[in-house]
Amino acid sequence: MQELAPTNIFPYFIGSGIFILIAFVIHQLNPFYRTLTNHNEQQVLTLDGLRGFLALGVFFHHAIINHNYFLTSVWKTPDSTFYTLTGQVGVSLFFVITAFLFWSRVIKSEGSLNWKSFYRSRFQRILPMYFLTVLILILIITYKELTNQTQIFNNFSQTLAITKQLLKFIFFSTPNIPVENFYTVNAGVYWTLVWEWKFYLALPLLSVSLPSKKGKLLTILLFALFCISSDEKYLYYFLVGILAAEFYRKRFSITKQCKIILDLCSLLLFFVIFYFFDTAYGIKQALVSFFLFICLLYGDGLFGVLHTKPARLLGEISYSIYLLHGLVISFVISFLPNPLFYTKHYWPITLSMGCLTIILSSMSYQYVERYFYKKPKNIESKL
Repeated sequence: MQELAPTNIFPYFIGSGIFILIAFVIHQLNPFYRTLTNHNEQQVLTLDGLRGFLALGVFFHHAIINHNYFLTSVWKTPDSTFYTLTGQVGVSLFFVITAFLFWSRVIKSEGSLNWKSFYRSRFQRILPMYFLTVLILILIITYKELTNQTQIFNNFSQTLAITKQLLKFIFFSTPNIPVENFYTVNAGVYWTLVWEWKFYLALPLLSVSLPSKKGKLLTILLFALFCISSDEKYLYYFLVGILAAEFYRKRFSITKQCKIILDLCSLLLFFVIFYFFDTAYGIKQALVSFFLFICLLYGDGLFGVLHTKPARLLGEISYSIYLLHGLVISFVISFLPNPLFYTKHYWPITLSMGCLTIILSSMSYQYVERYFYKKPKNIESKL
């Protein structure tokens, strides 16, 4: 595998199988995860398994970006369309899942959701793991200072300025710190949390008109116009999630044969996105993603793959995978001897980093995420 180019797509599928195997071993060895994945609700099974593969897609995306950055010192989108889309599709469908789950909660409550409880659960779910990774970044700054690689605490005024910059982390924003590679250390993953929180804060306003069908339709249309007029094209996917929630509430009865057809359609629609587009962000891609998501919801978990316990375990720890993978990649790369070694052994190194990320994420989920956030039985409460 060491002779395969970083842009070769074959190792992606081999690596995904290896990661599933690692998840299987963790599931078998750790009683915590054996009880955690005991759930029979099909929607829960599908979305859990899907989120695991989406997080792995983001990992592969940033692995090749970090490889190019190591060689050229330029942080840019991968030269490979496939690995560009593994990350962008991962982020896009994460946005769809967020909007789908929480708009479903709003629909169920008929606009009278307990917002205090809602935001408290969001804080408990998101902030502990987030601040742990922030702490790791701050420790990196301190380490660089102690090893005299940078001089950022020369005097009181400069220290105060750095401290003010660090406060930006409270708002999920990356501070402007004069430390080399600071933004790239965690692959800059915090930007998606900003948009997640913007959606959370917009929910009360969007839900005001829910008791009225005409009012709800008008609200969705206005939100659609806002997304279309915005330069941030990934906002389409919050709209896709809302529309999917409205469609899924009908809960059509689907036969086993139809589920097989829907799974085939899901694979076809994934192929359409990866073959016909070079970016996941656009209105056409969002339209395809809407039908893809509906097929996944009503299908059989891609022929049961998404319903397997290892896949669902990866879904459970997907938030930790998302936040930790950039740190793991940066840590491992810092010990590599030279660019030639990295290029020659790219895939063995990358797959090793993926395995390490999964192991660490399983630990952080068990001892950090779950410590602060007890998983409710209701699917709509999940991230």
